Amino acid sequence: MFKIFVNAGFSSKDVVMASMLINDYILSFVKNEMIISNTALSEGISEQEAKDNSKSFFSSLSPDQYPTIISLSEYLAFDNMDEHFKFGIETLLSSLEKRLTSKV
Repeated sequence: MFKIFVNAGFSSKDVVMASMLINDYILSFVKNEMIISNTALSEGISEQEAKDNSKSFFSSLSPDQYPTIISLSEYLAFDNMDEHFKFGIETLLSSLEKRLTSKV
């Protein structure tokens, strides 16, 4: 990863910072996927059932107290983890690209 960022023209400090950022994102994402898997396993249900249970929980909250969470409940359980990951990595990379091009 260092070589990619060096070859792209990032400063030495930004190479390290960008690499750490990408690494942290990937590790955090994997940790969240493992939480879903472990929750499902410990409850003896499928991962999809665990996600569905999360959606049900969020949508069952009091509309008076949590209207925003309820309105987002369909997306809070991240049915499509690939789409979720791709959104995050694309956002990080486009921000890094903007940082690089703004220095030129």
